[in-house]
Parts: sequence; C-alpha cells; structure tokens
Amino acid sequence: MYKCERQDEILSLLSETEYATVDYLARKMNISSSSIRRDLKNLEERDYIDSHREVSPLTQAPDAVVLDNSHMTMQDQLEWLKDLITERFGC
Repeated sequence: MYKCERQDEILSLLSETEYATVDYLARKMNISSSSIRRDLKNLEERDYIDSHREVSPLTQAPDAVVLDNSHMTMQDQLEWLKDLITERFGC
C-alpha cells in the first residue's frame, strides 16, 4: 500500500471513531505501529505546511462553522447539526 493510500485509510478510520490508538490503527490496517506513527507525523507536518505557506495558505473561512467532535458520539454530532440548521434556516 502506498503512503498516500495508508494516510487516506488512517483518516477514514479516525473519522469513524472518537479515539484510536496507534496499535488499533496498525491492527486494523495490518501494518506496523512504526508505519502508523510515521504517517501520522507526516500528516501533521503536511497540515502545518499547508496552513503556514506564504502563498495561498489553507485558512478557515470567515463564515465557517467549526464542530469539535473530539468528545461527541455520532448521534451527538447529528443533533448538533440539526440544531444548527434549525437555528440558521428555521427548518
């Protein structure tokens, strides 16, 4: 599996759960823990570079809505979104 494929899979697995250990990701992907650590470090560096580059840095849009779902279940996230839609659009 190529590095970009591994990183996509890591991000996919992380989007499905609130918390994941390196060992959990390694078992799910059937690769070594050191590969997971290396890919996580690379993702972190990539995000930093993308948000701090001089030309066209990635930034949060002024009207962006931020959801920190670090400690939310999927149901909590859906409720949060429903509340936001009701608040914004009266639906």
